[in-house]
Amino acid sequence: MKQTFKTFSLWTVAGLATFGLIACSGDKPTQLGISQPSPAASPAASLVPAVLGPLPARFNRVLVGTIDGKHAIQLELGRNDESLYGRYFYEKNADRKYLDLSGQVDASGKAALTEMAGEKQTGFFSGTLINEIRGDESALKFTGTWAKTKGAAGMPVVLAEKQYDLGGLRLIVKQEKEENKKLKFSTDVAYPQLAGNDPRAAQFNKTIREMVETSLKAFKDENQEGMQELAKEADDRPGYAMDISYTVAYADKNLISLLFNNYSFTGGAHGNTGSAAYNYDLNRGVMLKLADLFQPGANYLKVLSDYCVSKIKKSDMSDDEWIRNGAGPNAENYESWNITPQGLQITFDAYQVAAYAAGPQDVVIPYSVLKPIAKPDGPLAAFVK
Repeated sequence: MKQTFKTFSLWTVAGLATFGLIACSGDKPTQLGISQPSPAASPAASLVPAVLGPLPARFNRVLVGTIDGKHAIQLELGRNDESLYGRYFYEKNADRKYLDLSGQVDASGKAALTEMAGEKQTGFFSGTLINEIRGDESALKFTGTWAKTKGAAGMPVVLAEKQYDLGGLRLIVKQEKEENKKLKFSTDVAYPQLAGNDPRAAQFNKTIREMVETSLKAFKDENQEGMQELAKEADDRPGYAMDISYTVAYADKNLISLLFNNYSFTGGAHGNTGSAAYNYDLNRGVMLKLADLFQPGANYLKVLSDYCVSKIKKSDMSDDEWIRNGAGPNAENYESWNITPQGLQITFDAYQVAAYAAGPQDVVIPYSVLKPIAKPDGPLAAFVK
């Protein structure tokens, strides 16, 4: 398990905004405990009328819904100021083939996204993004259309932020920003915290908060000299910057699986990106290790590597040696892993299995592949039936 990101930056607390991810029913439980259905939202929140709030300038969220009322999709959507980016897949597809998205959003929430399958344009989303707030909870929603060609009559699209049953707990987003014009650096950080009357929340919150603080302090320490030198310059070169965001890969009353993504700029042609995955056992108050998923003595790294290497080779994005080095059966290659409803997701950072231009890559290993080696009473037991 990673304790810090692969790249780091400076962060001083300057402001705080709280946005919710909502606790709801519908996801399959893990074997860490038995998950029971719960109301669609916390009782307190359901009594609060919904209001529209401003869209966060930066976010990474998961939305679910339908195209034409019948094609269920899951969409990972990110925002960086006016730019939108992401990907989605059709729920009916067992192999979870992603279609990439990129586009723009304006101040009113009007959004347009171009869909790509490799180098080919395959569709267009257009519509409106809103941020619906109830008390201290909020959720993004998208309504619009999807069309095969730009300007054509489209099919209706309705999406809402994915919801999770946390047994009375609620995931909320802590957002903190700082801009220091004198020292020429800025930070924009988002991380999850739990709200609710449950002693497990305090330990989770402490663990995640310390992880973020440790990572950012390390970046400050490593780049302090560079920032001081840049501050003496009179030119308008861009300053040091750090953005941290995250995605909830899966969550229930026993397990929260998170994938953090960070971007840091310290000069040069482009910034650096990195990831850190955290799979937290709420009942024991500990982070799961990859070995916790599998039977003692199982050669799980070889199983993961064989599947990932084969999958990445089919994409024809890199040479065999690069792929073997970055996705070979070594523990350091498999530090970013997440439990998802579809399978075990492995994230390979930029440069790990292909050139920087190819970006980070992820492979979802179906639970049917892992069933022979999964621990019968372990975290994957409910998924490999």
